[in-house]
Amino acid sequence: MEWVQDAKAGLQAISTLERDALHIYIALAIHLTACWVFRLKLRDVWPWIIVLAMTLTGESVDLRNSLLTQGDRAWQNSFHDLWNTMVLPTVLLLVARFTTLFAPEDEGASGELAETSGDEA
Repeated sequence: MEWVQDAKAGLQAISTLERDALHIYIALAIHLTACWVFRLKLRDVWPWIIVLAMTLTGESVDLRNSLLTQGDRAWQNSFHDLWNTMVLPTVLLLVARFTTLFAPEDEGASGELAETSGDEA
């Protein structure tokens, strides 16, 4: 799967971003795209799972290739990439689930939309 490494190197060259920054931006793009495509909210766990699955898939390919050239250091690099990639999606999930930061104004603390009777006090 040398083409994967070539694609990543090409993306890095085009974007002029460091490899670690690319991990963060790609994870965020996958997370938000999954929310949009599947019409899910940030507080739903499925977009986070999709990012994790794609990250583990990508890291398994990287690890397979890196074990041949880097030996035991490849495991450390792979863990670093996994950690770096999953930090922002995890923070978004936790903030969306346990705070009201991303909640609509008429949404209560329970996460349900508040019912309005139409009567004024």
